[in-house]
Amino acid sequence: MKRLMVSGLLVLMALAGPVWGQKSIIVSIKTTDGVQLVADFYPAVVEKAPAVILLHMYRSRRSAWDPLVPKLHEAGFAVLAIDMRGHGESVEPSSMELVKRVAERDASLFNSMYWDVEASYSFLSGEKGVDMTRVGIVGASVGTSVAIKAASKNPAIDAVVCMTAGENYLGINSVDHIQECREQPVLLMSTEQERKATDKLATLNRWATKKIYPGGQAHGTRMFGKMKGVEDEIIAFLKTHLGGPATSPVVARWGKDVYFPAGGEVHRAMRPDRAWWFSSADEATNRGLKAGGN
Repeated sequence: MKRLMVSGLLVLMALAGPVWGQKSIIVSIKTTDGVQLVADFYPAVVEKAPAVILLHMYRSRRSAWDPLVPKLHEAGFAVLAIDMRGHGESVEPSSMELVKRVAERDASLFNSMYWDVEASYSFLSGEKGVDMTRVGIVGASVGTSVAIKAASKNPAIDAVVCMTAGENYLGINSVDHIQECREQPVLLMSTEQERKATDKLATLNRWATKKIYPGGQAHGTRMFGKMKGVEDEIIAFLKTHLGGPATSPVVARWGKDVYFPAGGEVHRAMRPDRAWWFSSADEATNRGLKAGGN
């Protein structure tokens, strides 16, 4: 089955095998800089559902989130698990040599991965039932660095969960980026053995908290099944900080610092896939934006 998104993103959809009985939809999403991402999308079973974008580890792929996806979905979230550029099935266009650059640990490639998150955010904006005022990210290892950078660039990201964060994974400077996040709660999770970066990053933003798991060693998504309660901790954090449906949302154009009432004249003139959503004017103001007209 195929369809064209009104946003202009070409989305090729097919039913995939079940992870736990719920069928995913395989989607292809084109980024602003021309990368063709492949992802699994799990539509929510409720209306006005919060959404979560999942970002895997280095040399991993979207299937690493299989232990978490059913729990997120059962908790009422729409879920988008992507293969980041150069990983899994996200290898096109061939002219960009994505796989080769991943193997060479090309810092410019990893620093461009925040565009994968922006494209994912745009994709979600076209999905029926998704509440764009409540979007979070969960990342693992280098996926945490991509998540933090994406949140620093996109103030409409409402919460970030980091499984084994680093200060500078593969050239992505999380020390700087976490300080640029504005009233966007960040949960930093790690084992005792790998807490150094978590401890440092937690001191750099007053909206950051940490959860340290004693005993054992498990990095990133390898914490699933080894560190008791990890999945429940992630879901509880997201539920708390994504909150309930908004009553007076506002929107802003990508990259702009002015917001407008949702549904107003300015909003109606925006491209649907190029709007940032906020739960309220206060939320937008607290994240560094200013009010515009109607």
